[in-house]
Amino acid sequence: MTRTNFNTSVCTSQLVQSAVLTSVFWLAAFARADERIIIEDSLVGSTKGTVVGGQLSPNGYQPKEKTRHILYRLPLTIRHGYMEFEVHGMSPDIPEDSSHAFFGMYEGRGLEEPIKYAMDFRENHFRFHGHWRQNRNSFKAVISCARPSQDNNETTPAIFETKNGKANRDWSEEPTGDNFDWDPKRWHKFRVAWGEGRFEVAIDGKQVWAVQNAPFEYAPLEQRIWLGSAPGRDNKLHNELPKITYRNFRLVALSPENQPQKSTSDVQLNRAATWTQPLRVDAKYPHHFRNEDNDHPFIFNKTAWHYFTCRHPEITLDRAQRIGANVIRVHLEGNPYNEALGLDAWPWGGSRQSPDFDSFNDDYWDEVESRIKAAGERGIGLNLTLFMKLKLPDRPESFQRVLPYLRRVIDRLAKYPNIFCWEVHNEHSNNPDFQAQVGRFMKTNDPFKRPVISSNGTTDNPLWPNADWMDMALVHHCTGSTPTYDLRDWYLAIARNLRVFGKPAFNNEPGRERRHANNDAVHRRKQLWIAAASGGYTTWHSWDGCEGIDDSVYAAKGEQYVRPFVDWWSARDFWRVDPTFTTLTLSDTDPNRNELIPAVLTSQTKDLTLAYLFTRSGGLEIKDQNVLLRLQDGRYRVAFYKPASGKVIGQTIAIEASRRQGVQTLKLPTFTDDLALQIEQIRKGENTLIDGTQ
Repeated sequence: MTRTNFNTSVCTSQLVQSAVLTSVFWLAAFARADERIIIEDSLVGSTKGTVVGGQLSPNGYQPKEKTRHILYRLPLTIRHGYMEFEVHGMSPDIPEDSSHAFFGMYEGRGLEEPIKYAMDFRENHFRFHGHWRQNRNSFKAVISCARPSQDNNETTPAIFETKNGKANRDWSEEPTGDNFDWDPKRWHKFRVAWGEGRFEVAIDGKQVWAVQNAPFEYAPLEQRIWLGSAPGRDNKLHNELPKITYRNFRLVALSPENQPQKSTSDVQLNRAATWTQPLRVDAKYPHHFRNEDNDHPFIFNKTAWHYFTCRHPEITLDRAQRIGANVIRVHLEGNPYNEALGLDAWPWGGSRQSPDFDSFNDDYWDEVESRIKAAGERGIGLNLTLFMKLKLPDRPESFQRVLPYLRRVIDRLAKYPNIFCWEVHNEHSNNPDFQAQVGRFMKTNDPFKRPVISSNGTTDNPLWPNADWMDMALVHHCTGSTPTYDLRDWYLAIARNLRVFGKPAFNNEPGRERRHANNDAVHRRKQLWIAAASGGYTTWHSWDGCEGIDDSVYAAKGEQYVRPFVDWWSARDFWRVDPTFTTLTLSDTDPNRNELIPAVLTSQTKDLTLAYLFTRSGGLEIKDQNVLLRLQDGRYRVAFYKPASGKVIGQTIAIEASRRQGVQTLKLPTFTDDLALQIEQIRKGENTLIDGTQ
């Protein structure tokens, strides 16, 4: 294997005393650091990961066969952290010359699961696995890290090149560690730690393997873990013990203050929410949603009107996953684009032309449930629209007519946790009393108290935002990328309009290509980022969610920018930040003041700022540009990102701030069209006041 000449390994069998002292100090530092639990998974009968073979038993997870494992797609990149798990049934009596693997961790970018040993894992930019070596009767691990560079960040898949059959790794080490006295009748606890150039494995508190002074940090963009085996070949890195059992997996990240002074934000996520729990509006952060575990998924919706009736529902789910949408907007009743599709979602008996409101189309309801389940299995929720084409008059008998229908919705569909919200009507507001009755019925009778909404046609203000049954400030603006609809004076203005009502702000139907002339790909990208940078949510509305729902190859203009947008925002504490108009500004005399527009969000504690700057014109290069910062006292890390890809550009810098010293000037890297920033406080200073207010 090819290695650089860094002398970094610590073989614990040779340097026991030094390694143990290092471990003591390092683990003590871990104990002092602020910890954030990312995954806590008992593995007893269920898992928060994905089961890839084997079985979940009352005692824990049993891989059974060689390559079986639990797959965890991590919700963020953990550069400094640790994982713990317990193992029962481990014995050194494994086949001759074999290696029994316990875990494998790696960069998943561009790789399909289950990944292969050759290339995918062996040459992975961030390969880290631990195993028991039979022929050495010792624990062993392998660690590889890629040099931080733009090329490595953008290489897909994230694997090192091979030359003459050898991998050209930036850095890698694989020292053999210590022996260990296994007892197959007891539970042994593993602790695998990494960060600040150190990697360590301890079992029952005893360090069995370590590497120090790594030149590069562990920083995969799409971090994944196998538990129970590792990607291997032949008799290497597989599970060799059919009765071995795993339980109590725990993954912990440490706080930014305890990390190296580099960006902790260049992360990518597997964004699709698991939807094992329904979402509600968060009372603490009322513009956002959370589940019972206090997770805050970044909701991104996609139109998929005929998902319940289309010929190939898997196309919709594949497309949603590809672009990062974790919600699809579907009607339970409706027949849009009837001439093109010939599809009609009709939940009652009879037909649309001759309805029987006293009976139901049971075959259709069975199919609806089946497709809701299929979406949930793919990590996709539903914005379920109750009425689309059936527009009942605003009279008391209208509600009585549909009451059995509403009861059936609650009885049959409310049990599915991946129902995101109930939408009373699509783009209809001429029966407000009827809709209020429906909305209040759903709020009262849904056992999970999901959000309830309704919608109007294109407007610049939300529909009934102060109604007691409306849980979001929601607008549709089916407008395009033509000069009539300016990015600042239309799209940004509407996004800011939505944010003032004290509830989640949602643009649930922006313009789509073709029909609404929203055909400029970069303009559409800016529309997405403006919505999020104003503290709201938005939707991808496109032909493939309407007439083209069964077209598997179509891609709307700008679709390539959707996933990086979702990934970037999902990787941040977006729910902690609110719109601010003083943190980052352009000076009054700046010549670009009318062209370069900032949208800025800052946390209440002022420790996190997320900013987006965009040009109103397309294709405009911005160079030698300064902005003004007004931050609280402390030290901050500033990272710049390219919205088209979500990747870091330029250098991450550290700055000192003091309110008494006034505004600071920050020079931006050269960019075209738009730029994103993250400003993180890494050390809090004394709280000073602005001169003149003492």
